[in-house]
Amino acid sequence: MFGEKLRQLRTAKGMRQAELAQKIGVSTSAIGMYEQGRREPDRKTMMKICHFFDVTVDYFLGESALGEVKQQYGDLDELLVDLKGLLRCQRAIGVDGRMLTQQELIHLGEAFEIAAAVALQRRAR
Repeated sequence: MFGEKLRQLRTAKGMRQAELAQKIGVSTSAIGMYEQGRREPDRKTMMKICHFFDVTVDYFLGESALGEVKQQYGDLDELLVDLKGLLRCQRAIGVDGRMLTQQELIHLGEAFEIAAAVALQRRAR
């Protein structure tokens, strides 16, 4: 799980393993082993990685909130509330290789609400 998330963050920034390694002060092979799940960073390195990508340790150790929404919702309002909450908590979502800012995540939540309203209006016609 850690390795997959590290790779996602790195590639979203358009970085090679060597670039990330240089930025956080580890070897390129260490980054490769982290991403392959063959090795875990020590506490100090983990903090450097979190600081570099502006994520929490929980992001790496817990489940990705948006990637793990598996529950079926019967109520669209409930889904939208939960989705907006997840977007507020999520710290690393990339689009076209660029990480979204917190304000852009808020706008994304608002866009979901608008899309849902449009869908309901079309269905009512």
